[in-house]
Amino acid sequence: MGATVPDRLRGVALNDVGPEIETGGLSAIMGYLGKNPPFATFDEAAKARLDLPQFPGVPLERWRKDVTHTATETPEGLKINYDPKLRDAVAAVMEAPSPDLWPLFDTLADLPLAVIRGMNSDLLSAVAVERMCQRHPGMIVAEVPNRGHIPFLDEPESLAALRSWMEAMA
Repeated sequence: MGATVPDRLRGVALNDVGPEIETGGLSAIMGYLGKNPPFATFDEAAKARLDLPQFPGVPLERWRKDVTHTATETPEGLKINYDPKLRDAVAAVMEAPSPDLWPLFDTLADLPLAVIRGMNSDLLSAVAVERMCQRHPGMIVAEVPNRGHIPFLDEPESLAALRSWMEAMA
């Protein structure tokens, strides 16, 4: 959007994504993207997430809230509530040579910009965020401890970054 319709943007906040992404993290996402979860209930799905090493200490109730965002409970078990063909689009991107997204990132140079990164992220590396900061020195950065891809955005670090970003747009 920054390259094609910049007048429609007041600012951009990125949640654990940037112009460079790690293929290992993308491969992990492909393990579940576009597939119905293998659980009968939200409670089962939430309990399974308690063991995710990228998210230590997240309470069961927070996981239960999270699993309701992308699935619905049915008599046949959990069903995704988004277009399963999203998987096809991501698979096509993974099969093609990686495009250089840095020029598109650079189109955001005149906008308030924030990036929130889970410190345990396998998708957005700390090195990529450092490069982003070099190209956009005023960018607001939050590193959220005990979070992988993606932070929930209700953590104190996320909320502080989002508040600063919204103030920068005012």
